[in-house]
Amino acid sequence: MLKDYLSRIQDTINKGDAREESYYSHLDSLIKEFAIENGIKKIDVTILPKKTEAGNPDFRVWDGKNHITGYIEAKDPSVDNLDRIEESEQLTRYRSTFPNLILTNFYEFRLYRDGELVRKVTIGRQRIAQKLKTAPPVENEKEFNDLLGTFFSFSLPQVRSAKALAQELAKRTRFLRDEVVSIELAVEGRIGKRDIMGFYEAFRKYLIGTLTERSFAISKYQGESENDRIEGIAYDEQKGRIYINKNKYFDGITPEDWGYKIGGYQVLQKYLKDRKGRNMDDSKHYSRVITAISATIELQREIDETYPLVENELVEFLSA
Repeated sequence: MLKDYLSRIQDTINKGDAREESYYSHLDSLIKEFAIENGIKKIDVTILPKKTEAGNPDFRVWDGKNHITGYIEAKDPSVDNLDRIEESEQLTRYRSTFPNLILTNFYEFRLYRDGELVRKVTIGRQRIAQKLKTAPPVENEKEFNDLLGTFFSFSLPQVRSAKALAQELAKRTRFLRDEVVSIELAVEGRIGKRDIMGFYEAFRKYLIGTLTERSFAISKYQGESENDRIEGIAYDEQKGRIYINKNKYFDGITPEDWGYKIGGYQVLQKYLKDRKGRNMDDSKHYSRVITAISATIELQREIDETYPLVENELVEFLSA
């Protein structure tokens, strides 16, 4: 597998007119061949995926639907020093955002977990390829297989304790924040039904599979009056509405959302009380607060349901 890969890389080098992107298909094939040989199913690779808040690494490895394995940032094969790249502003940003990341010049591969270098391997001498114009002999095949195996294992976490569970949830939350939520809300002042639905789908797919539209509170600020002054704050449980005055309200609010407290304060109520007498000029922001609270409640419910199961599995594991 690696011999064929290095030969394909060399053929492209020897053409003399290749750019960095010219080598992407070779790495794409290598990743997929490794997955097939190791029985890893439902693997898809997106070359040059959509841009995230932190930028866009060259490869996104996922199942084509919901679960992300990780990202790969590739540099031209002529780059002979990845130490400099590793400390660049771009890689520092990528390492702090993407918890499972590979950096490569197509010969050397470096794997980072949560920003820290955990594996490094060279499968062929870059100088032989560049100077002698011939494919270098394969080196460190076992170590390379271990590196890719570790990369793919990120999507198959072994949760054996409450701490491990919290870490896995944190990874999903980081992906959600940096890749999905920031994109949905990227355009200042733009948030509508379509955008909120995208936000809901992001939470449902990447974080909480059991999330429902109702519990996500897809709220909307509405009412026929032109009066936006926050005056009589009231919650109508039957209609699922938070009124800021007699005619203007936010709908789609569950009792759990309305009653949610942080630090002893009822968040949605206090937000409005602190602004009483002022116009509701930040309705979009308040809708986002409602959305965040709704998703937080679902996440806490999922943790409450999962925690006893994890603890039981841990006891069984330690007793075995």
